Amino acid sequence: MKLGRMAAMCVGLLSMAISAVGCSTTPRMGRYTVNVSVDQASWAGVGGVDAVSVDLIALNTQDGEIWSNYPLSAYFGTGDTTRADADKVTFEFTRDNAGAKALAGTDEHWDRWLKRGAQQLFILADLRELRGQDKPGATDPRRLILPLDTRHWPANRTLDVSIQRSGLRLDTAQKPLPEG
Repeated sequence: MKLGRMAAMCVGLLSMAISAVGCSTTPRMGRYTVNVSVDQASWAGVGGVDAVSVDLIALNTQDGEIWSNYPLSAYFGTGDTTRADADKVTFEFTRDNAGAKALAGTDEHWDRWLKRGAQQLFILADLRELRGQDKPGATDPRRLILPLDTRHWPANRTLDVSIQRSGLRLDTAQKPLPEG
């Protein structure tokens, strides 16, 4: 009798633990492999892209608010100290070097970013055709702001982004947060 009662209690506790994990509302920040590629149609034709610089920066909430509204025309302008001082990863794409580039989830930048409480990944592209058209936050097509909460992304923790003439595009489906 005691054994049956004990087994029932264990099953109950196990089921509560599984439910708690499934409905977790506590964000857990993750590190991701970020693949960035250029949409090949953007390189073609008259007025096509000649070169693009892309910066990846993971920021905490407070810094993210500042960076959300920082004008990207100034950021990518000559002599901008904000860009020079940023702890970033930069990818350079040219017609001769247009292959996909990746930031590995094991890269040392993730250690520093997460230690500083990073909660968002900013991906910023210098699309010269869009300079002077600065907009706040993610309404600027040259800026992607992605949450680092692991509940948003696939288990393989790979994020794919493509650069188009009209702006950045997230090619990885973002999952909605679980309810509960």
